[in-house]
Amino acid sequence: MTSPASRKMLRLTVTLVVIGVVCFISSGLAGTEIDVQGVLHEPFFFLIPLGWLCIFSGVVSGVIAYCLHRMQSFRKHAPEPERL
Repeated sequence: MTSPASRKMLRLTVTLVVIGVVCFISSGLAGTEIDVQGVLHEPFFFLIPLGWLCIFSGVVSGVIAYCLHRMQSFRKHAPEPERL
């Protein structure tokens, strides 16, 4: 059974990764133009670094959630120390 905090971290992870993917898709669908002088005009360029930031943040929160889950699991199944 997972704790509510673990579920929230998992939800945060999935949300951030989905937002990152949506940023990349939106940036690709917006289209780019090259004018006569050869200058690239990309109207939604800001979505590319924003997408990378969201995906990176999602991966980091996923690793943290996994580590916290493993620590809780380890503590729950660890033997009790002997008392003197």
